[in-house]
Amino acid sequence: MKTVGLAILAMGISLLLVIIAWMAIGVDPDYSAEVMQEQQASLREQYGLPPEETLTAAQLETPPSLRGLENATDNATSLATSSNATGSNQTTTIVGNQTAAGNATGIGNQTSAAPGNQTNQTAATGNATAAAPAGGTAAVSIVQGASSKTNDAYNPNPAQISAGSAVTWTNDDSVPHTATSGQNATPDGTFDSGILQQGASFSFTFEEAGEYPYFCTLHPNMVGTVSVS
Repeated sequence: MKTVGLAILAMGISLLLVIIAWMAIGVDPDYSAEVMQEQQASLREQYGLPPEETLTAAQLETPPSLRGLENATDNATSLATSSNATGSNQTTTIVGNQTAAGNATGIGNQTSAAPGNQTNQTAATGNATAAAPAGGTAAVSIVQGASSKTNDAYNPNPAQISAGSAVTWTNDDSVPHTATSGQNATPDGTFDSGILQQGASFSFTFEEAGEYPYFCTLHPNMVGTVSVS
């Protein structure tokens, strides 16, 4: 018991000495905060960390767990304000191809712009063919990538003309093709363009009304029809 009593007395004396030393030195909360900041700055420099962010008075009043949410809200509000202040362009483009007598092709472009925060571009292409009058000529294009197409390899299809009119096929593809009358990959001898290289053309005049199927002998999956009235 005597030993325990001496130990308690020694602890009490030690605690008293610590309190006296603390009061004598005059350590206050501001001093402790300064020491902590100096230690943090030294550690950040030692380990290559960025300097501690300086907080505003408003941020100091916000709990640390909510500061990130507050910044995200401010950024979202700023982006929304900037977006609403700037009008973008909404463009709609309509391209129409119409082939009529005498190889007349009309192309119209219509553009409309409206303010908003989204830009959409829509392209629509339509093909309409009117029968060429007697003595006229209808143009048919062998389109790009025709070798992998079927009844859309020739445009327009069918080509509609009047008796006594001609059809001119032009190879607008990068590989050679033909326009050969017949069907099921079997020529019937009515007309045959031979091999048309890129940019080459072939014309044939149809004197009698009827339906004239044709195909490409190099790519028999490519088929078309000339309708003569």
